[in-house]
Amino acid sequence: MGRLFVLALVGASACKRAPEAKPLTLDDGKGKTHECKLVAGGRIQQDTAIEAACQVTIAEPYTVTKGATLRIGSGSRLAFKKGAYLLVQDGALIVEGTKEAPVVMTSAEAKPATGDWGGLLFASDKPSSIAGAVVEYASGDPGNAKLADGGDAGVSAKVAKAAALADAAEFGMIGLIGFGGSGPRGDFRPVAGRKPSLYLLPGARLTLTDVTVRHGGKVGVAADGDDPFVRVEKLHLEDLGGIGMDVRASALGKVVSISGPEPVRVRGSLHESQTWPKIEAGLLVASLDVHAKDKEQVALLTLAVEQIVRVEPGANLSFGGYVGGGGLVASKAIFTSAAPKPAAGDWSGLRFSRRAAGTRIDGCVVEHSGHGEVSKPITFGSTTKAKEAPPPKPAALQVDEWLKDFQVVRTTFRNNAGPGMGKDASLFGSGSGGCEGLDAPKNDNKSVGQPSASTTRLSPPRWAARTSPQRQHVGQGNRRQLRLRRARALGHRGRGRRQG
Repeated sequence: MGRLFVLALVGASACKRAPEAKPLTLDDGKGKTHECKLVAGGRIQQDTAIEAACQVTIAEPYTVTKGATLRIGSGSRLAFKKGAYLLVQDGALIVEGTKEAPVVMTSAEAKPATGDWGGLLFASDKPSSIAGAVVEYASGDPGNAKLADGGDAGVSAKVAKAAALADAAEFGMIGLIGFGGSGPRGDFRPVAGRKPSLYLLPGARLTLTDVTVRHGGKVGVAADGDDPFVRVEKLHLEDLGGIGMDVRASALGKVVSISGPEPVRVRGSLHESQTWPKIEAGLLVASLDVHAKDKEQVALLTLAVEQIVRVEPGANLSFGGYVGGGGLVASKAIFTSAAPKPAAGDWSGLRFSRRAAGTRIDGCVVEHSGHGEVSKPITFGSTTKAKEAPPPKPAALQVDEWLKDFQVVRTTFRNNAGPGMGKDASLFGSGSGGCEGLDAPKNDNKSVGQPSASTTRLSPPRWAARTSPQRQHVGQGNRRQLRLRRARALGHRGRGRRQG
């Protein structure tokens, strides 16, 4: 690792520095600011303070380690050259900017551009905090950062391991029938090629207050842990590559307010009740499975009023399980497709298990869902196969069974590939339609521009049909042959009588 410096000033207003460093004083026309010289080295290994109004140029990557704290005063400006970044490996970063005198972390290039420097990376479980700051032109690959002690593959190994463990945990859960309700679907992985301005490895903790992240790569803030934030308030994300924040679903519980034109992408599971803030640019859902781990508990997700939820292709929003409960509270929300040109069948829909108590969906819109096919119910009888019609599409809102503490009112289902509401038919269900309790006019629910439940309902299992014992053992495909055999038998008996 190249040379690394610790910022310094002389006298009462100086940063701590090596004796040979000499401070420079510049007049910016608004008063005195200080350009701080830096101490050689590659690491911050003891508590270090960059005093207020320091101007610093960072030419190489550097690392905070050995439990040290790097503190940056208000009004300071840190300019990073190409290839430079700040990694908090074992310690903390405390940025103390204000609205009047923010700390600016930016590019040192004459013509700044996205990706000029590698951004801020946090790998320490010691909480850090950034207040009153601007982070701009940063876009780095966490896998390229190196730990101060070298290690086998540096941060790359940690990033790869974290991603592998996250995928294994989520998809392993999905494989256990019943634990994930009616089956969460979607992408549980971080967005590809994200190169965030701020990145938190699993276990890192960070507080963000009155912070702006701009002119970055594909993602502004990324975190792969379940609980990466202590608190996030007044975070503004703009002029990024399309996604403001890419985090696991559980991380949004600590977000108080976030603004800007960039959406927030969420993925993974939520195991406790949370209320999410209003995301003006919209929520982008790659996958979401809400259920408590304890069978006696319910994890209830409450969305902000009029929240727009865009769901990635093929994904669904799954609530409740056969072990722990899960539910949704949404008012005037819009659940729609994240595709550039939305169409019916883009995403799978809302899925509720039998433990979805506490759900209330009021005045919402569900559109462009119906991805996949309705699972056929288990049947018994002949194995003879008949020519079947194309399988129906799943309902936009699908449940395992109806609950008393489950309400869908004044909600519109439009432009979906399947019916508005229906039951799951994957076991012994009755099909994709027929939700009389929710479709009743008294609930003011409406279906527009999609198949009706009556045209997509699957037939009940044959073993449950009210037919003769003989027909219970006859497959759908050879009933016509049975009628023909009976007709022939009657014809032979009639000819015998005439001949006699």
